[in-house]
Amino acid sequence: MSNLADSSSQAVAAVQLEKFLSSKNAERWCKILAPSYPASGYWLCQEARILQEFNHAHPFAARFIGVDTERRILVTEAPGFTLSQWLNTPQGALDHPFQRSSDLLRLLMAICRIADAIHKKNVVHCGLRPDVICINIDNQRRIDYESIRIIDFGSAHSHQHPLEKPLFLDPQQTRADYLSPSFKQAVNKDWAAYCQLVGEEHKNNWQEFSERARSQYDLTLMPHLAANQLDWHTDMFSIGYWFSQISLRRIDYFTPAHQEQLPKILNRMQKSVWRGGYRSFDNLLQDLHRLELDPQAPVVDCLPQHSSVSYLAAVPTTLANPEFSIGATDTTQTAPAASVAYSQSLEIARESAQRKQRLRLGAAIGGALLLGFAATYLLINQQATPDTEFANPATDSGRIEVQPPLPDAAPTAPAKNATPPESAPQPAQPEKAAEPATQNGTETPVASDTKDTPAAASSTANADDTLAALRRAAEAGDPAAQTQLGLAYRNGKGVPQDLVEAVKWYNRAAEKNHAEAQAYLGFMYMTGRGVRRNDVEAAKWHRKAAEQGNPLGQYNLGLMYLHGRGGVETSKVQAYLWLKQAAEQNNGSAQVQLATLSQQMSKAEQQEAQKLAASVKPRR
Repeated sequence: MSNLADSSSQAVAAVQLEKFLSSKNAERWCKILAPSYPASGYWLCQEARILQEFNHAHPFAARFIGVDTERRILVTEAPGFTLSQWLNTPQGALDHPFQRSSDLLRLLMAICRIADAIHKKNVVHCGLRPDVICINIDNQRRIDYESIRIIDFGSAHSHQHPLEKPLFLDPQQTRADYLSPSFKQAVNKDWAAYCQLVGEEHKNNWQEFSERARSQYDLTLMPHLAANQLDWHTDMFSIGYWFSQISLRRIDYFTPAHQEQLPKILNRMQKSVWRGGYRSFDNLLQDLHRLELDPQAPVVDCLPQHSSVSYLAAVPTTLANPEFSIGATDTTQTAPAASVAYSQSLEIARESAQRKQRLRLGAAIGGALLLGFAATYLLINQQATPDTEFANPATDSGRIEVQPPLPDAAPTAPAKNATPPESAPQPAQPEKAAEPATQNGTETPVASDTKDTPAAASSTANADDTLAALRRAAEAGDPAAQTQLGLAYRNGKGVPQDLVEAVKWYNRAAEKNHAEAQAYLGFMYMTGRGVRRNDVEAAKWHRKAAEQGNPLGQYNLGLMYLHGRGGVETSKVQAYLWLKQAAEQNNGSAQVQLATLSQQMSKAEQQEAQKLAASVKPRR
């Protein structure tokens, strides 16, 4: 590990996270603030206080080890690598371990559960980003979603430890996009109050402050800050933003329902309640648990590099200090071990933390003894009363202390029964084009619960008759029936699930120029389901479907142009062209992607794309 505290001669990151192993081979993270970071002692102590609220035993927060304000370092313990490191580590044919939509959704659910649990401890993180989320693998070399930890609480506050200084962030930076509008408003309001306090109301940012105003930042405490009013919405917005950025990369969708619903969910996460956003993390997790997930998780065959982690918070630059640069690059090289002085400071910090931990342990034991006496007293008194007298209060008390059962208890069965993966993902999908056959097919599993009744037997017989008729029509060459039969095999509706058989029937219908079958076949090639993944074939069939006006084909073709997949050149104009046509057919995913793409295009590119879109007409 590099000794950054003594390297002022070269540019260093404003905030840097480095991983190292302790003498007992425990994986630890060292947060290092640059020499010119203002009020570094305050911010490190504030973070240490927040971490200590979790009592070293919270399943979602890194374990606090120690803090050294003189050398501007804070050490925590958590196994694994940050999400930003995982996203830059290919896994075989995958660009990163979460390229498959099922794995991305599992990660999203895990982080939302973590955020919800943190809020139940009355802590608002105010900065959930990929560089602070630490993820490990299990014994089978698969991502361990139960051991995810948050390793940095630099912008956090709680009821017990509110902020007393304006957050040292710059909401105007492009890397501050993860901050919600309410967060940016709170930060700007607090800085405006600070400017008024130091008599420099006309200044707009840290670079413009006088030396006197900057020096007062270290000494000034402000008990009433707008940032302390921020709540869980701030963290939900941040999670939604970062996952939206990840989803704009190459994602292999397990079902069209993922492709349709995930962008909508992420977009809703970034809205306030009054604009249609979620009312709680519980409501969000309900929507996520309704999505069917692929039970097969990929094996991790390559671990990230042990390099410094770029700190993605929007920290202001200081022009007077050239070493105060923003973020560390992925190629940052670190020394193999810390210096002697650095090791000594860590040891002092560790011993101080252990002494505090022993004091807390003694207090906890004393409290436990008191609770034991109280519980004994209640049990003695309860024997003289009916058994049901304390049943409801005990149950309610338990619910207050533990995590609500919704995220973990939400079974996969409702996701399969309540919302079939292709019930209505696209307006022009085959499920709607041939609704009677699909509807009867989906009714069969429900009727099987009452198979002894005459009605159930009749329903099963009708489903068998419908499937037999569908197969006869498909074998006779009807492309619509062939598409529906392919859907039945793909979803296991009325027949055992067989993706290879599904591809066979999709291919027969696609060869007859059936647009929906072409879109589905392209999807199978794009995700490698039932056939070897082939982006060139995927682009071929998506284009055939798109040119006939199929919104699913248009959307996927737009994605291929956006990322340069399938032998097509990367082109924002072409991506805009096809996404716009899909969006005009009320494709929710295309509407979200189009809005994001529009912000990344110049006016000239948008005008060119709009002219091109106006000249293209669907070929029937």
